[in-house]
Amino acid sequence: MAEQTDSAEVKRDRRVSWRTFTIVLVLCAGITFVLAFLASYVFGMFLGEHPSMALGLGAGAAAGIFWVAGSLWTNDLFERRPFALTVINGGYHIVKFVLIGLSFALIP
Repeated sequence: MAEQTDSAEVKRDRRVSWRTFTIVLVLCAGITFVLAFLASYVFGMFLGEHPSMALGLGAGAAAGIFWVAGSLWTNDLFERRPFALTVINGGYHIVKFVLIGLSFALIP
């Protein structure tokens, strides 16, 4: 009888943990979307109206490399995180800002 009770408790705990995981995942995705939108909006204010292709790509690469990746690298150095992690996280933001700059350059 005790084994059946334990099994039911384990199943209930798994259900709760999947529900919690789903809620956390949705919240993280939503917050990430809002933060990316705000970053794009502020970067667009920085670029101005109708930036050239060179300005969009160059400013996006510069912002990604020097502002974001440089800041991440500084934090990772003090936290003694692996350099590969810095390359992965910094690379994501470099690509993100280059694509944001490209999209602003392509908007008529």
